[in-house]
Amino acid sequence: MNSSSQRAGSHSGAASDTLVGRQAADAHGATLLPLAGRWCAEMPADVRPELLAAHFPAVINKLALAWPDPKRARRLLEELLIDRRGGRSGFPKGAFSELIRLHGLISLTASDTTPQDIWF
Repeated sequence: MNSSSQRAGSHSGAASDTLVGRQAADAHGATLLPLAGRWCAEMPADVRPELLAAHFPAVINKLALAWPDPKRARRLLEELLIDRRGGRSGFPKGAFSELIRLHGLISLTASDTTPQDIWF
């Protein structure tokens, strides 16, 4: 088993420790930025996006940069969750679930509005 598949399947604390120094690359050659690795590692364990970090580092890079601005982060997550252009294949179930949990977290921490259901 290679190190990428070990990271993708693991949700232990030890796996999250490796997020900080990870140099995983996605299919397009994107690698996880150190800032994004630290952001992931600092997330509460129940919302830590380990599958996204392992398989979609470009997404995590964008989220980590947007996260300090809750409105921007929520908007980015909604763009990732909802296919407004049509014909997109979407994320695998586990990665999609991580995006949903992150959306719930940022919705709770956003100070400008109460949490909203993105499906309505």
